[in-house]
Amino acid sequence: MGITFISDTGIFSDHDLVITKCDLGLQLFKLNNAKEERIDFRSILNIPITWKENATHPSIADSVFKGIQFQQHAALYNRLQQVCKKPEYRITTKIEQILQRLEDYEKILIHRTQTTIDIQEQCRGKLIRRTLQDAEFLNNVSKSFFEVVYDVCRHAELARMVNIIPLAAKNGLKQSVISDKIMPGTGSLPFTKQVDDALKGSKNCHQRVQIILRII
Repeated sequence: MGITFISDTGIFSDHDLVITKCDLGLQLFKLNNAKEERIDFRSILNIPITWKENATHPSIADSVFKGIQFQQHAALYNRLQQVCKKPEYRITTKIEQILQRLEDYEKILIHRTQTTIDIQEQCRGKLIRRTLQDAEFLNNVSKSFFEVVYDVCRHAELARMVNIIPLAAKNGLKQSVISDKIMPGTGSLPFTKQVDDALKGSKNCHQRVQIILRII
């Protein structure tokens, strides 16, 4: 008989996942050690912000509520600002480079539109066709943008490595989970559903057995 506490499952909850197992020692039992990086974007989205008149950047809304929770939001907001301003991280420089790339490509698209579509067609809503070069540029710029976002979150200590459930496509790991040789560290939700289904089936079988016994 063994018990394992999983304190960090990647699921937002106030409770720890507790795994208990009764094992006769016939098969090797181990927890899945596969991990992936997850970033707590929810903490950033929970920060109350406001956009003041003639401002170029949103500021934290201090009139929403007060208390310990607000202090936590304010601390995270200030930490994000400090990360972006540190020169060794070059966050501001990277953002300016992405903005410059977008503005330069916008000029190219405007010139292409003016040379291929006249004013009347533009008024009727006709657009230029997207080319392979356009798609590649948008994908590259998006990748650069999200890399900056991830860097900011990592420096702000919002990224962590958590256990993951193996992909169902991996038949080897899937069969190991089915045969109870590997137990996923974050499998509390599917385990709960399986336990509920098994409990309902057991009650059904028990009731049928009782009916058969009375008939006999």
